[in-house]
Amino acid sequence: MRLPTTSAAAMRSSWRLWRASSATIRGAELLRMESQIGTIEQGKFADVIAIEGNPLQDIRAMGRVVFVMKGGQVYKYPIIRNLTP
Repeated sequence: MRLPTTSAAAMRSSWRLWRASSATIRGAELLRMESQIGTIEQGKFADVIAIEGNPLQDIRAMGRVVFVMKGGQVYKYPIIRNLTP
C-alpha cells in the first residue's frame, strides 16, 4: 500500500501549527488550568488576533489586523487603530 506524499512546505506548516498549539496546551496543563485555557473552545478564556495573510510567509501580515478578541469583546479595525499608541 502506498501512502500519499506530502510536500515539504505542508509538513513545515503542520509542524509550526503543532508546535504553537502544543505550547499553548502544555502551558495550560502546567498551570493546571486546562479546563479554563489552552484551547479555543466555548466556555474557555481566550484572546484572539485575526490577521490578513500568513505571518510565517510574510511577517508584515502581523500589521494587518482584522480584529482582536479580548475578554470576550471583539474589537474591529477602526477601534484597534485608536487603541494603539
